[in-house]
Amino acid sequence: MTTPARDLVAAAFSDALGRAARQYGWQGWESEPVKAEIPAHAEHGDYATGIAMRLARTLRKPPREIAAAIKEQLDLRPPLASAEVAGGGFVNVRLDVAWLRGQIDAIIREQQPIRERAQRYLDDPSLVRNIVADGCERARKLAEETMRDVREAMGLRYD
Repeated sequence: MTTPARDLVAAAFSDALGRAARQYGWQGWESEPVKAEIPAHAEHGDYATGIAMRLARTLRKPPREIAAAIKEQLDLRPPLASAEVAGGGFVNVRLDVAWLRGQIDAIIREQQPIRERAQRYLDDPSLVRNIVADGCERARKLAEETMRDVREAMGLRYD
């Protein structure tokens, strides 16, 4: 199974923050969770983090300075292709296109057995209708038994 890109990017952000913190002697950053979010606008990259803005008070540093240090420590290898500091202290990243293609291929391979099992139902829709009809009949029988038990418990008779 493939690891979600968001998790890989968040881990890359977290690792870069850890390296920057060691390099600059930052204290207290460990308790703040590092999240990778999808920006509202595509021109802001594929993923972004606002961790620098959340840490500014703790580290007593401007958010853009923290963001620049994180960007500098990012390991730009797949899945990451590029990074930039933006706005008040966001770190935006773009994903590597070749890595994305590999992920798509892996997902297609993982889904192949499912597609193969589904094909017989696509080829013969009557199989699905029969399954649904059988399920309806079984549900009807259970509902009849349940209603009989309810009427009996309530002392209702419909003779």
